[in-house]
Amino acid sequence: MDALSIVVDEVALEGLDGITIPSLWIRLQDRKPEFPLKLDDYTKGFIWRSLASNVDLTENKFRCNVCFNDNNDDITITIRYGRTLVVVASQSLRFRTLIGSENDPELKLSNESYCVLERVGRGRWQGEIQNACKLMHYLRKSLVKHELITMQSYVRRLKTGYQQHSILLLLKRFHFNRSVWFLFCTFIYFFVT
Repeated sequence: MDALSIVVDEVALEGLDGITIPSLWIRLQDRKPEFPLKLDDYTKGFIWRSLASNVDLTENKFRCNVCFNDNNDDITITIRYGRTLVVVASQSLRFRTLIGSENDPELKLSNESYCVLERVGRGRWQGEIQNACKLMHYLRKSLVKHELITMQSYVRRLKTGYQQHSILLLLKRFHFNRSVWFLFCTFIYFFVT
């Protein structure tokens, strides 16, 4: 992926809430695999100009953050940007980013399933933990059937000492087997100490 595709991908993964410009810089700095360009002022200006000219991100896709605008009014690009400006990808771009290039772009999902997919996508490598909820099971089932998400068993130790068993949901492109990773880290820890 080239640098501008990575930027658009990060914006699209944020979903309908969008991303502020300062948050985008943080996302790009912390990105795994690393962002290929150095994020200096010149690069940030270049990225901003490319965002402003992207068809999937313009025409009322820049909107004022709800925290600073009670009416959620649309604003134009000419307004000074900062923490009050949120960049939101178009619906079609968000959908293409979430389903990946290998799936059918004509795929039909219920609104609820799409919201779950968008939430899982926003989690990126951390994914989304699903506790035992029957409604979520049915929404998740259609996403797994279309191979849009993967599931992993996830066990978390609570402060009380009990274990909570959950399911970790991830987009297919962010999937990696955490149990193998955990065993590897444990092995390295005991080997080093």
